[in-house]
Amino acid sequence: MIAVAILSSDPLSDRGLREILVGVGLHVVDDPTDADVIATTGEAPDEASAPVLHVSKPQHPSVLLLDLIVGRIAGIVLIDREAVHLELAVHALAGGERWLDPALIEEMIVAARRGTRWRGPAGLTAQELRVVRLLDQRTNRQIADTLGISTETVRAHLRSAVSKLGAYDRIHAVDVARTRRIIR
Repeated sequence: MIAVAILSSDPLSDRGLREILVGVGLHVVDDPTDADVIATTGEAPDEASAPVLHVSKPQHPSVLLLDLIVGRIAGIVLIDREAVHLELAVHALAGGERWLDPALIEEMIVAARRGTRWRGPAGLTAQELRVVRLLDQRTNRQIADTLGISTETVRAHLRSAVSKLGAYDRIHAVDVARTRRIIR
């Protein structure tokens, strides 16, 4: 039986996710080190003892795609999907595979066919979202090093993100993003 640990700062999400996982025959454990898969509705842990499945709101997956690409998480499933999608995702991760929710793939294909870029909350690009997530207590140099880009590129993403969020500086951008629940 596959063991799943839930990492969530929201008790309601935790309880709902637990009920779904148990309902499809999976075993929920409290200690992530005992898990075959870690399911989270928040930030991915910096170091995980098992593959991380992010259960995401439909409006927030763009930055998660980067986390999937760089290996911080192993899968994304949208929170508003049927239980079978969560079950399939957990089984895929437990078997060493990655998982990307088919509804998200369809959304990206439709956007590509229209010739538009997929945008996240507030119209931010995935990289702008990453920069905003890293703004709190980090310098532009530290953000650049973390993302593997130049400080000039960080400044460009920051200017764009501040504008799209309707903020007046980097500190205000973090506050606005937190208030809108774009970041935690």
